[in-house]
Amino acid sequence: MNRWIPAALLAAAVYFLISGLLLAELAGHAPTQSARFAWRMTSWIIGALTIAAHFGWEQLRLRSTPLATALHVACGVAIGMSALATAALIRALVTGTGKPGLLVFAIVLWPLVGGLPTFLVTLAGASVLRRVQSSPGP
Repeated sequence: MNRWIPAALLAAAVYFLISGLLLAELAGHAPTQSARFAWRMTSWIIGALTIAAHFGWEQLRLRSTPLATALHVACGVAIGMSALATAALIRALVTGTGKPGLLVFAIVLWPLVGGLPTFLVTLAGASVLRRVQSSPGP
């Protein structure tokens, strides 16, 4: 098995289970609007920290190329987003709420909406880091 796959799956699990399901549930049961906002911001922060940790793993431990780093990190995000969209669809079907027809599209769109920006940002970051690491010192 490729060494990057477990890290991508772990990151996807964090996005799905912690940032997605757990913190969304806490936000949904928050007693005030400000508490709901705090839970949602916590979700975004955990997602960003997970991306940063995955990026660091790829660059510092695996020594991946910038393109490989971007692909692997974006893959983790895309898998997590796809799992969230699937969970939303299942919930809509079970509870009879929401719009299941639109949520079918979310299974394709959410990974793109999350994965593409992640790919671009991590590609840029890894490229800059590569240049900084390879430039001669003073």
